Amino acid sequence: MTAAAGAVGGTSGSLTYTYLSDGTKVSAIKSDESGKRYVGSMVYSVPASGGGSEVFESASWDEGRIGFTKSGSTYTLTDLWFVKDHLGNVRSVVDISSSLASPQVVERNDHLPYGTRLSVGNTVLAANRYRLGGKEEQSFGSLDLGKVDFGARQYDPFIAGWTTIDPMAAKYGSLSPYNFCGDNPVIFVDTDGRDPIYAKNFWGKVKLIGDDGKNSTGSYLVRGSVARQVKKATKAGLNFTGNLSESKKVMHIPTKERLIGVKQSYDDTVISQKENGGHSLYGEKTVTRWDQGPAAFISTDDKGNLVAKATLHMFVIGGNNLMPTDASSVEMWWHTHPKTTIGGLTLGGSLPSKADYEGQTTMTNLGYQGNSFIIGVRTGTVTFFNKNRIITTVSWKDFLKMGGQEK
Repeated sequence: MTAAAGAVGGTSGSLTYTYLSDGTKVSAIKSDESGKRYVGSMVYSVPASGGGSEVFESASWDEGRIGFTKSGSTYTLTDLWFVKDHLGNVRSVVDISSSLASPQVVERNDHLPYGTRLSVGNTVLAANRYRLGGKEEQSFGSLDLGKVDFGARQYDPFIAGWTTIDPMAAKYGSLSPYNFCGDNPVIFVDTDGRDPIYAKNFWGKVKLIGDDGKNSTGSYLVRGSVARQVKKATKAGLNFTGNLSESKKVMHIPTKERLIGVKQSYDDTVISQKENGGHSLYGEKTVTRWDQGPAAFISTDDKGNLVAKATLHMFVIGGNNLMPTDASSVEMWWHTHPKTTIGGLTLGGSLPSKADYEGQTTMTNLGYQGNSFIIGVRTGTVTFFNKNRIITTVSWKDFLKMGGQEK
């Protein structure tokens, strides 16, 4: 594929891209045959025709990039740490190379909402091409396309749109097929339009392991045998086509407008130190928030011990009890646990209480088919559970990552 460039930075030209059959980018080459070659997380600089051998440039790691420069036969290591915001934009680049006496901030970035980089007050690291969304700017030497490669498509911050139409455009008739982040880039990140499947690794962090290929708004956290089946399909270059209905091995993650509603309940809990929650029905894009619970109080447990409690009345909306008699139409419900201390006792973990299990049991008996989850504001964790047991716990940060359908 060849992408034509306008006159950006005073230079015009084009890049020719080569991809594997699964969409993995292999190379980006200019007309003089120089450019970049990509091998997994590694990037090699390709010299112009007759200019010698390829040179290893950099490799990515979870929080930044490791760069190499060559002088004669000597390589110099540069370890760069990316400080990102909630949208994945690289706001600062910190050089944490062992050769330095202390870490040094070598770049700072500020962007307008749609990605145009502000130059006033910023420091620039010329070797860094990863800023907006942490994605690679298509700027190689004197040739600058003025675009950012998000993988599935390329984005042009100048026009605040993609260079090709959204393959899912038919599902979003109210939006331009070239729109970026649903025209709300302060809240949303724009992914490749697929339904990601995640699993926890050995260290408890969430990692993307596959995709169901359905191009909808789904996001899934899987475990056990389902996780093994997804990894097997991904290794074979296939989408996972198995059952992703909620169970003790599959958890559904709210995305888009639903995620916004869940996050608002978290933010409200941080401010009020009271429980918040809500639900969403099948087919609904948004959530319905319940009335906020009362302030935390001191009570006694079955053994007479003093305990701190915070409560929330399920399905009480505008003072009215709207608990369904048939909960089979409810796709998800959740609530928060506030970070607060009363009588020397602290609340705010994400583990379900006896009352939480009773609530899930009531919902299940009324026909509800899914799991529930609790957001612990103090611990910064999210726990998924059914009527019998805890299924798994993830960090709030990883929960937002899955809800944003991020890689």
